[in-house]
Amino acid sequence: MVLAALAVLTAAQYLALFFFYGAVPAILRQSGASLELLGFFGLAYGAFALSFLWAPYVDRLQFTRLGRRRTWILAMQFLALAFVGLALRLDPAEDALALLIVAFAVSFAAATQRIATLGYAVESLAPQRRAWGSTAIGWGGAIGLLLGGSAMLIVVERFGWSTACLILIVVIATLLLLLPLLREPSAAANEDSPRASLAELLRRPETRRVLAVALPLSFAKGLSFTLMQPRLVDLGVGLSEIALAVGLANAAGFMIVGPAVSLALTRLSLATAFRWMAASSTAALSLIALIEFTGHPTVALAVSSVVLLFAAFTVMQVVITTLFMTLSDRMQGGTDLTTFLALFALGALPGTVAGGFIAGSFGYGAGFAVGALSCFCGFVISRLLPLALRLSRETDPAIETYR
Repeated sequence: MVLAALAVLTAAQYLALFFFYGAVPAILRQSGASLELLGFFGLAYGAFALSFLWAPYVDRLQFTRLGRRRTWILAMQFLALAFVGLALRLDPAEDALALLIVAFAVSFAAATQRIATLGYAVESLAPQRRAWGSTAIGWGGAIGLLLGGSAMLIVVERFGWSTACLILIVVIATLLLLLPLLREPSAAANEDSPRASLAELLRRPETRRVLAVALPLSFAKGLSFTLMQPRLVDLGVGLSEIALAVGLANAAGFMIVGPAVSLALTRLSLATAFRWMAASSTAALSLIALIEFTGHPTVALAVSSVVLLFAAFTVMQVVITTLFMTLSDRMQGGTDLTTFLALFALGALPGTVAGGFIAGSFGYGAGFAVGALSCFCGFVISRLLPLALRLSRETDPAIETYR
């Protein structure tokens, strides 16, 4: 039940976000909006990178008798519903700036709801089910992307803007009706909790150690994703084919690779799983770099490398999220897990910038080679990881080796 709830909650928080972040820019471009304006829509996702700043308040406060997690999820779903309703009254051909403002508001609501969802995950999942929880969160994200982004774009193209907004409103409202079925975690006290503190998390020595181990992987992920689609464009692959390849690879990653990694994490320590993950990412990026260095790759090889990348980074996301979940304090789970994931996401930003410069100057092979080197650095310094795995009050098979 908890895993299903996590998947549904994650999908719900991303439905409206991916509509405005993914589908709306394409719709506005078709209506004649400038590329400069559309570039600002990418900044809407920045709320997720900054959400750790207000995460302690989501952990501390509640405003209804529903409980702390359900209170925030309900409020943010209503907020998303209201802004989609506002968008219904706008015309993409004439109200591009207004839609940009709506996109930022929806992003804030989604990022805030994610804090509550992550707190629910930390508080509700038994230690041995955290890896499955990480996979469920990935499933929800993939569903939200497919429905809110891809499917709504098709609806707009075939039936119009108003119909797409109405369908999105109905879907969000339906999910709201399911919210009372969500069981409030027992760890979430009904009264306001004064304990949630960002400073408390940053003071812990294990926080610095685990981030030192994880950030080289984040850099490599940002770099590789930056190069993936332009590489296909340069090989003459059409935009629709690229979208199909990326969408299917993403879905396959979480539906096939994710459960396999979750199963492996029930048998391996987190430190061992992390080393295997870093090694497999190094190997995947090295192979892609080698293909580039040996000559012009075929389209089939390039598309296959997209599948390989998504498989490698699905492993990375499940292992990293499980690791962060293990290091999160149940009394402030939303704050801790949100902060870990936000800092991991921020670590990818230098990679996105470096990837373009490296590939532009030395070719795609050099770019993927630098990504492989960064993953290898993560593998080398993973010896810090056992020191970062703190003692837990509950018996956790993933960290019992370090008790």
